[in-house]
Amino acid sequence: MISTNITTESLIRGRFPITLTLECTRKTDGTHFHNYTQMWYMLSGTMKHTIGGITYTQFPGSLTVVPPYTRHNIDTAESDDTPVYVSISFTDNFLTDSGYRYFSFTNSRVRFEERNIPEFSELSGSKREIGDMLARRMHAEFSKHYDMDYDILRELLVEFIKLFCITEVNTVDITLPRERANAVAKAVAYISQHYTEKITIDTLCKISAMSRRVFTKSFKIVTGLTVVEFITFLRLDCARYYILFTEKSGSEIAELCGFCDKAHLSRVFSSNYKMSPTEFKRQNLSKAIILDREQAQRWDWTKSETKTTK
Repeated sequence: MISTNITTESLIRGRFPITLTLECTRKTDGTHFHNYTQMWYMLSGTMKHTIGGITYTQFPGSLTVVPPYTRHNIDTAESDDTPVYVSISFTDNFLTDSGYRYFSFTNSRVRFEERNIPEFSELSGSKREIGDMLARRMHAEFSKHYDMDYDILRELLVEFIKLFCITEVNTVDITLPRERANAVAKAVAYISQHYTEKITIDTLCKISAMSRRVFTKSFKIVTGLTVVEFITFLRLDCARYYILFTEKSGSEIAELCGFCDKAHLSRVFSSNYKMSPTEFKRQNLSKAIILDREQAQRWDWTKSETKTTK
């Protein structure tokens, strides 16, 4: 196990509001629970994680969330490859004391800023790359031990959590027939998975089984946005991560996030954020701290001297 000197024991005793370890080991834990939230993000290999009696198989890009006092256990002994994962443990007040709306409930979903964080979720494509980058950056900051910057660590954790938050369409209080609202929810789910690709209204109409006129009107009622506005919101959020946490060029970010080219990205970004991507990064330098080469090599688990136990 690769870890820092600050352990979860310190968290339990209230000395630190967050701990973070990078683990590369085979082991089987007994069933247990904690008085704080734990998140397990998989970087490579696989492991089984049983939470509240439900067993999930984690693979690269997947996250499991364990609320306080929820029984769970992990099993990495049967993994074909030695699993590598980041374990993040924190108390609610680490976020709430800074004004974030964060709630964790025993044997239930965790909520952040009025959005749910599922017990199990996964990232793919560009979002997985961003998840890996944020995990790397959090570990690098936490590894400074007593010199870590809690504000930077908190902001990184918030950005990480946002990747996994889901917006559930409320089909109860909407002034639409239930069937139509549920159909729009299917379209929203499809867009959330494919927003970096070309999406046509015809495709969404087919998914929701509605005519173009009925679908566009229903979509606006349910989401408060037009289809184009909704897709643009998701693409801009994707671009924001790359602008803050990578040194990728504008052309690369545009391609990864579904924009036509660098000029298109810059035009849409400036229209929505009232500043260019370059200015946005400059004004958010506290978040936009990129690992230098030495830090990246130090974090690279493939170069670490670890002992594999069975």
